[in-house]
Amino acid sequence: MCGVVAIVGPWSRDQQTQLAQAMAARLAHRGPDGQGCWYTPLEGGFGLTLAHRRLAIVELSTDGAQPMQRGPLHLTFNGEVYNHDALRAELREQGATFATRTDTEVLLALCERDGPERALQRVNGPLAMVLWDEQQRTLWLARDRFGKKPLYYLRRNDALLVASEPKALRLAAQRLQLPLSVDKQTLACYLADAETDIGDATFYAEIKRVAPGELLAITLSPQSPQPLQLRRSFYYQLTPPPPCLLAEKDADARFVEVLTDALRLRLRCDVPVGAALSGGMDSSALVCLAAQLGQPLQTFSAIHRPGEAIDEREYIAAVVAHTGVANLQVVSDAELEPATFADFIAHHDEPVGGASVWVQRSVFRLAAQSGVRVVLSGQGADECLSGYSGAFSALTAELLRRGAWSQLQRELSQTHAAAQAAGCELDGGSDFLAADRAAAGGAGSTLAARVYRYPLSAGLAAAQGPAAARRSCRARVCATQPAPCLLVSPADRGFFSDDPAL
Repeated sequence: MCGVVAIVGPWSRDQQTQLAQAMAARLAHRGPDGQGCWYTPLEGGFGLTLAHRRLAIVELSTDGAQPMQRGPLHLTFNGEVYNHDALRAELREQGATFATRTDTEVLLALCERDGPERALQRVNGPLAMVLWDEQQRTLWLARDRFGKKPLYYLRRNDALLVASEPKALRLAAQRLQLPLSVDKQTLACYLADAETDIGDATFYAEIKRVAPGELLAITLSPQSPQPLQLRRSFYYQLTPPPPCLLAEKDADARFVEVLTDALRLRLRCDVPVGAALSGGMDSSALVCLAAQLGQPLQTFSAIHRPGEAIDEREYIAAVVAHTGVANLQVVSDAELEPATFADFIAHHDEPVGGASVWVQRSVFRLAAQSGVRVVLSGQGADECLSGYSGAFSALTAELLRRGAWSQLQRELSQTHAAAQAAGCELDGGSDFLAADRAAAGGAGSTLAARVYRYPLSAGLAAAQGPAAARRSCRARVCATQPAPCLLVSPADRGFFSDDPAL
């Protein structure tokens, strides 16, 4: 990861540069390998400053320093363009020349040729970018399709502050004497439903986040009552895929092909690459595939004390034995000291969604101490490998709110059939069956609340116990379903995703 900063405002060059550098210093943990700052005056006494903290992953020399310029474009970005080699070859065929082998220059060249919106649609990889187009006098902010890389901004009539994390914006607000307050609606959603990522809202009323797949255009009109005009658009919208006509065997093979290709792209780094290994299906699959590709990864795992139900060391051991990879382990709760935990909370700026983030911290610290700065993980891959039962409740609640009764009936019926096929008995009094019976005739807010807050409770737990459920439950590729759906395992996560043999 890297840290990015941008400032547009009516301050002098020295004021802006000093503030941008201070904001970037607050993000030093994101980029220990270099820093850069660039300023340009704008009309009406305004100025623009871009700053960057670099974590070098591709092209470790100073050729990769940011902000980077190409013609009228200036870029500071956090992330990686995984398909930069293919894009560079395409651009070269059309006459483009390159001074570096960085993905940063490829992204600039792509924006130069196609414009930001079309360029982002071609990019494979997570990113958060700030792009200044000197010809169009427009500042562009963008975030990747699913919002893997963060980007926040604070806007007032005559100023815009942008940063990778709220802590840099808090520093700027303090120095500029801009008040910050709690966004009560966001806080209420968190307290009620543990929601932490709601569109562009944050826990600060004055700070917004660039939403996933969003592209913001900021133009300057110094004589206007609102000198900074902001236009929002989305370069990407998630749409349901068409029904897949592949047989299950062919769909399985296609899934492995796509996953292997994605992994191969991510292994193209100029620094050591490791993997977080939990013993679950997702991370186990990545470690095993990397070994098959001839690139065994150093692995890092969080374990729990022996005898605890959530301890996954036996599944981790199975993957290590199968692949021969090196594995380092940490007991995360052993690090749970009051001062350390307080620092963890402060570092995140906003509330987090659960205790797993603390466990990840322990794993990533272990990797950093071992000199590994790129770590692959299965984080976010669960829905490709049957997923969590909690996701089904979110889908059900949304369909209930929309009154999409036929789709709700189809989802419930398919999940009910999947549970029966896996040998999982459903309790007749469960929320699942209550929703199933109510779906055809309509349901009110009471049912919606029940399904949302008590998702599939005990009804979807396998009556035979975890061992039998592991033998009977198999992951399915979503694309093999007859209609687009969010496929959820009939058993909860502990019954299948912790078994690397599945």
